[in-house]
Amino acid sequence: MKIRQTTVSMVLVIVLLFSACGAAADDPAAGSREEPVVSSAETIGSGKEEGSQDGSGRSSSYPGEFVFGTYSFNPHLHSGILSRFYTEERMDSLYNLCDALREGRDTFECADRETYDWCMDSVTLAHMFPAACMVVSKEGSSGSESFENGTGRICYDIPAEEFVERQAGFETLVEEILNSVLEDDDTDFEKCLKLYAYMESTYTYEYDTFDHEGFTYSTFMHRLGICENLSGVYVYLLLQAGVDALSIGCFNGIQHAWTYVILDGEGYHIDPTWALHEEGEPLNLTYFMNSERARNAYGVPTDDLTAAMVPGFWLNFSQTELPADSEKFACFLDSVFVSLDEESKTIYYEDGLGVHGLKYEK
Repeated sequence: MKIRQTTVSMVLVIVLLFSACGAAADDPAAGSREEPVVSSAETIGSGKEEGSQDGSGRSSSYPGEFVFGTYSFNPHLHSGILSRFYTEERMDSLYNLCDALREGRDTFECADRETYDWCMDSVTLAHMFPAACMVVSKEGSSGSESFENGTGRICYDIPAEEFVERQAGFETLVEEILNSVLEDDDTDFEKCLKLYAYMESTYTYEYDTFDHEGFTYSTFMHRLGICENLSGVYVYLLLQAGVDALSIGCFNGIQHAWTYVILDGEGYHIDPTWALHEEGEPLNLTYFMNSERARNAYGVPTDDLTAAMVPGFWLNFSQTELPADSEKFACFLDSVFVSLDEESKTIYYEDGLGVHGLKYEK
């Protein structure tokens, strides 16, 4: 794992961020595993040096010619998970704020005062419009009312023109990542895997990342962060690519954050922090597409989860369940990635018994 520790000097603006990330248990319970569909391994490899990468940071272990994507930045991110908690009216107000910020405007249409407070909260901005986190606020130096008659005020901590440039640069970065890592016809599983591989080959676990730039945005720009930041980046990229995802965590015996995704109607846990690896090492699939049982086996309780974007923070308090019962990918435990054959929809992985193939799509 790429870890660099420096002297910690920070002021936590929001309590949601985790000050430490737990380590995986050494002896997880094996549990029952679904037998993989084993296919011929003749398509393994792409003709390039094993494990090498091109300039995009994308693993070359994908057979066939890569076709760069044509993804465009989406300022109006949608999450089916979050739609359980927030009305369409509230989300429309957030989208109005996003549009106003992109243009450097100082007001936006908003449903009510409570919605305004939620839209301008640093937690909301960190997850849904990262470049604005920590550089816009509700209160200005004039002391004027921040919300009145359906209109919310935006106060910039930097010149509005500078923020517009900051946002434009961020949008360009997001598009470059998506289009150099993903292809337009990728399935949701392929998007999850390719962005997972991108995260593991690009980002470094780093304590000292809490600065004025703001959490998720800072991690995007510096490629450094702790578990909450790394999960936030992964979730943001998945949402931009159209995959429903949510950053979640726990404080029950271990302080850690990771990602919950929904794939073909099934929930899975993905940990972009624990799978970080040194250059030249294979991609670890142990923490990719975990069931609840597998997550618990690796020392992470899932009975009292937290989610910063969910009202009440604690899922039990919000009477919310995020099930992850499918064992479709249980064979990934204690295995590493070998290659992906997108034509036959087969992922090849290696464990202590050799190389196997699993058809991830019927």
